[in-house]
Amino acid sequence: MRCAGCAVVAAIVLAGIAPARADYALFTDRAAFVAAAGGVDVISFEGLAPAGDFADYGFLPNVLIQKGVSFRGITDGDNYLYVVDPLVSPDLYDWGSGAVLLGPSLDFSDVARIDVSLPAGTTAIGMDLMAIRRSGRVYAPGEAPIELSFLGGPTFTLTTGTYPARTFFGVLFDAPVSGLSIRATDSSYALVDNFTIGSVVPEPSCLLLFAIGAAGMTGAAWRRRKLPV
Repeated sequence: MRCAGCAVVAAIVLAGIAPARADYALFTDRAAFVAAAGGVDVISFEGLAPAGDFADYGFLPNVLIQKGVSFRGITDGDNYLYVVDPLVSPDLYDWGSGAVLLGPSLDFSDVARIDVSLPAGTTAIGMDLMAIRRSGRVYAPGEAPIELSFLGGPTFTLTTGTYPARTFFGVLFDAPVSGLSIRATDSSYALVDNFTIGSVVPEPSCLLLFAIGAAGMTGAAWRRRKLPV
């Protein structure tokens, strides 16, 4: 496999690393990621919510499954996960890519994250990330810190871009990963779109090596009412 697509931008900060998975390449450009990953599957969340409305996947069956990928919105109470059509509130949800996946916020739960289970053999994971911030009773799209923690692997943090720009995150591992969690580390709501997976095994020359200790380490009615609008 050619290494021409490998790229990394300093906006993504290494936050931790497990010795068992030290080799990976980070991407902030979708085209470069797809070129390096080869064949990929993209989950766009289109058609899952009615036009001008949302679909609640935090209620029964408490999971959204698309193309072998399972998404769950985890809180310390009821689960919270929505697919939202942008017409619900264009100022918040229209990021130029159609429907989006909305996860929970630390604003109302001490535990708030999207857990993602991946198909066997997955080595490439990419997605567009956005956020909705809250100030008092006012919601607005904006920059927010997002943490992505991979099972048995590293944790990364990044800051989403200014509306309406979507922030792309992609990673290519040298061995399969089984899952990850996505969460905003402040009181924002994380939005996910165009979730992308692949199963290519990259050549070592196409991976960036990071050492432990690298610089930048950081350590129902109710549901409808809680949907930011």
